[in-house]
Amino acid sequence: MRPTRDGISEAGMSLLELMISVAIISIVLLSVIYAMTGVVQAQRNARLQDRALADLETVREQVLAVPYDSVREIFPDGSQVPAFNNVPGEVITITYPGSDPDADPLPINITIQWRNINNAVITRTLQLLKKK
Repeated sequence: MRPTRDGISEAGMSLLELMISVAIISIVLLSVIYAMTGVVQAQRNARLQDRALADLETVREQVLAVPYDSVREIFPDGSQVPAFNNVPGEVITITYPGSDPDADPLPINITIQWRNINNAVITRTLQLLKKK
């Protein structure tokens, strides 16, 4: 507060004080918005990952439900299984890492790839053994 010519002080803020206050509040608000944007992106990526891993689990259950002698016929090496949850760029591939088709237990790899909201490719592989 500044004294006036009369010696009476004025209540209120000067234009400079108001501009500084607005600048500080703007910086704080922009920081909060930036942090919230990061949290929202992380939540979306987590939801995509949950849906993709649910698809991976569904394919695992399908593979385990098939009789041992039919697994390679129904799911040939390198075959792609259709996705269920509509995840962007999702591809599910079944491979058999061993060269012996009659191995017991039969090693099976189920690999899933998808794109997150930043368009980065994410890959997860589930390894399992199928016994006769």
